[in-house]
Amino acid sequence: MGRIVVAEEKIFPEFVRLGKSDGYVPGLIIGQCSGQKDFIVHLAKTPLPADKSSKLGNDLSGDSRKSQRKSVEKLIDIQESWLVDHAEQVTRMLPGGMWVLGIFITGPGDVFSDTAAQSKVVSMLQGLTRALSKKTKHFGNSPSSEKLCLHLIGGTNKFTCKSLDVSSSSTQFRATDCKFTAGLKWHVLDTQYDFDQNKPLLITDERVNQPLEDSLQQILDSMSSGVQKSICTIDGEVKNEEELLDVSETSKPAKGDSKPNENKIFQVNLYIPNMEGSSEVTVSSVVGEMNCTGVLASRVFVHQKATVLEALKAVKEDIIRSFAARVEMHCDSLVEEEIGSPEEVMVVHEPPRRVLIPLPHSKVALSDYLFPGEGPSEALVSILDLIGVKVSESSVYKDFEGQPDQSDLYNLTTGADTPKHEDSSTSGSSQAIIVVSTIAAAFLVLLVSLFIQFYYK
Repeated sequence: MGRIVVAEEKIFPEFVRLGKSDGYVPGLIIGQCSGQKDFIVHLAKTPLPADKSSKLGNDLSGDSRKSQRKSVEKLIDIQESWLVDHAEQVTRMLPGGMWVLGIFITGPGDVFSDTAAQSKVVSMLQGLTRALSKKTKHFGNSPSSEKLCLHLIGGTNKFTCKSLDVSSSSTQFRATDCKFTAGLKWHVLDTQYDFDQNKPLLITDERVNQPLEDSLQQILDSMSSGVQKSICTIDGEVKNEEELLDVSETSKPAKGDSKPNENKIFQVNLYIPNMEGSSEVTVSSVVGEMNCTGVLASRVFVHQKATVLEALKAVKEDIIRSFAARVEMHCDSLVEEEIGSPEEVMVVHEPPRRVLIPLPHSKVALSDYLFPGEGPSEALVSILDLIGVKVSESSVYKDFEGQPDQSDLYNLTTGADTPKHEDSSTSGSSQAIIVVSTIAAAFLVLLVSLFIQFYYK
């Protein structure tokens, strides 16, 4: 039995419009995978460079956007690197539980009936999968090894969707049962992750000269391990992972109930286990520490018949993916490595904060990340260039995560006590994420309390 593919009906007219170009138009299929079923929420056209020597970049505004090609003359002209660069940037914007499920192509003829064209599509799908698998913290590939290719014959409404198992040596496409339907239902899960529960990264003599990116990667690894091992509650309860997230889906709606499948919002809390590790006493020479403070806000969307396990995996992936995206973006934004002088005992880094942008035809919202000083208008540029959607500035949920208070930054740099957070399980805005690196005089640190050692003696 082939895969079942369900796509949001409202994206079909735009799909047909892309097919009216003279040549071939490539793009990405964005959606959710559940067992043998895929849910498509959006089709994002891949930006095409002005000429073959151009490279797809993050800055596609102004004249550079106007000079982009709308299509390519031949299928062979589509570069794998265009799709890879596009997919990496789009993945950072996706909520947990959403992935790039494959590619779409509009153009003349049937790509599945031509051997050369089919070989090109196989190469693009395999290359895209390999590239997305390199950044494990971004969760670029869906759980299924079957990737989709959706093809529309240009100038018509005729489309074909097939899947390819990229884990197999076979290059044969499999037929899918694909249909565009109205009213896909999505459940929403909200949570917040408080970085203040994490131990600081100790800057030892061996680490004192390591790049900032390596230090942030260690914080990311530690945070990721804790999140993956966490115990989660949904609306205050620990639920059986095999049961449906919304148990009402198993029962018939009451007579006269006009909204039996109404979208529901669930509140998730994560309880991180103690990550102390070995009980052996270790002595290290420490010259400072790096702390990540603040609250990461998370919102994910799962299909109406998702299990508890699927929902919690989406939440955990969202938290890790979101922080990994910020680490990567922040490091890319640095002009040069920041190495403090002896007088600088503290350096504060403010990674970009998260804003939400709902898709106009779906309840699903994508993310963008704004650096200090940027506003919602920058988010509109990103979603237009990378997702191909034009939305109003008022629709951007810009207060999903709070901005840092200047007094908090002053307290951090002067060593004063910072105000305590409110309960991190509450929804709404949250404190911005800040990374603080402190360099102090060298001292010896016992990673396990000496009191415990002497007590057992």
